[in-house]
This record gives sequence, structure tokens and C-alpha cells, in this order.
Amino acid sequence: GANDGFYTLASSVRGCKTISFEPQIGCLQNLYFSAMFPTMANPPLIYNAFLSDANFSVDSGTSCDGGAQFTTKGARSSNRDYTPDQEPWVHPGSEKFPVKSMQLGEVVQNDIKLLLIDVEGAEVSVLNACETLLETRSVHHAIIEWVVGRWSRFGIDVAAGSLRAVAIAKKARWECRLLDNTGVAALP
Repeated sequence: GANDGFYTLASSVRGCKTISFEPQIGCLQNLYFSAMFPTMANPPLIYNAFLSDANFSVDSGTSCDGGAQFTTKGARSSNRDYTPDQEPWVHPGSEKFPVKSMQLGEVVQNDIKLLLIDVEGAEVSVLNACETLLETRSVHHAIIEWVVGRWSRFGIDVAAGSLRAVAIAKKARWECRLLDNTGVAALP
């Protein structure tokens, strides 16, 4: 999820070809506005979509709460003001729009210098959506924010999801490292 586009814009200003996906329409509006500035050496391609291995559509509100959880069963939020069963806060009077899923291979034709995955618990689904691309294209670097505590919201068992993620990483020929507050440790 590109959110309001910090990494998208930082890369585009430096001339990188950037492709971003963001399902929240409010965040997307912020990203579109920023991408129009003349300082963009290479304006990003921006998609209002989810990356997933399953085809689905979820209604998204027009806010940008920065922690929306969209699943095939509906929306969830990581905002502390909401329980896991509530949809993200929607501004009074705002509308909801359907947002569809897509696979990364639908838009990427070349090698990827950096793949950044920050999807608030949907990491395994996104990796599944990228599997064919990861096997056939070179991904030079990947940064993945793992939010394992939210996997159950996406129907992912931690043990099975971990095995699946490692299997995809091996197919992509990645050397995996875990970055946390204790330093860097090699993974199997």
C-alpha cells in the first residue's frame, strides 16, 4: 500500500520508474496531488487497487486512515480507536467506491530494483500475487514489513504463512535477512 506516497514520491523525484498501488481513495488523492508537482523527474504510475492472489472487490471509503485492513471479507482497521470488526472511519457524508484487486505481473514487465511491501498483514497474499513474477523476473532488493499479528484477519495461519513466504523467497532466489530492533539475523 502506497498510503500517501512517501516512498513513491522520494523515488520518482530521483528519476526512478515507480509503480504504486493504494486501495484507500483518500490516500490516493493525496498521492495524485503530490505526483503532479513539476519536481517529478519520472512521474509514478499509480493504481487504485489491492495486490492479491485472489480476485475480489471491496468498498473503500474516501478517508485515508493509514491503517485500513481490506480483506475478501470486508474492511478492517489498525486504528486503535476501532475494534477488528469495525470498518475504518469514514468522514460523514463521504461515499464508498468499489476497489478491485490485481496481480503485480499485470503491470510489471521488467526487472524490479526495489519491491516494497507494506500492506498491514496481507504480506502472504501479496507475495502469492507476485509469485510468477518473482520466479521469472529479477527482484534486486525487497523490503517487507511483516505484520504477522494481523495475518488471521486475512485467513492466514502463522506457521503455514511463514512456510509459504519462505518458499516464495527461495523461488525468487532471495537471501533473506530479518531486521528488527536487535540487529540483523540471517533466516533459513
